Amino acid sequence: GGAACEATSRSRSCNDQACGGGGGGGECSNCWPGTSGPCKSALTVCYGYLVPDVFMCPPGSMPCDNDAADASSIAGMVTHTVNVHGVLPDVFDSTHGHFVVAASVATLVGGGMTPDQVVVESLRSVGDDSTALTYSIIAPSTSRVSAEEAGT
Repeated sequence: GGAACEATSRSRSCNDQACGGGGGGGECSNCWPGTSGPCKSALTVCYGYLVPDVFMCPPGSMPCDNDAADASSIAGMVTHTVNVHGVLPDVFDSTHGHFVVAASVATLVGGGMTPDQVVVESLRSVGDDSTALTYSIIAPSTSRVSAEEAGT
């Protein structure tokens, strides 16, 4: 043998990443009115993380530290109010309730519409046993090629 080796140790930095961890950035900008969060769908609806500890955005959305997500915009929308008899507003006033409304409207409208194109805007009581439900249907903007790019 040779001379005795010194004791070895291994270390690793702790807390060396900014908050947001795995790609989680700050709040999105230009969100659909009444929505906010670090994730945005192509239709400008912003959400919180689905799984906060691993910074996972809900399906159909991307973290806003992705330039494409934060730059998304809408081409148009229509807002509609319906009265739902026999159902009080608290039935709809939850994430699940909003999804049920969005999925139902998307199915009724058809034409390839998805639930993330429907945003529940407001709920209010009408009489003793009904709800006035206001929702918007939004359409994403499409890219347009300029005349210069098209070569005309």
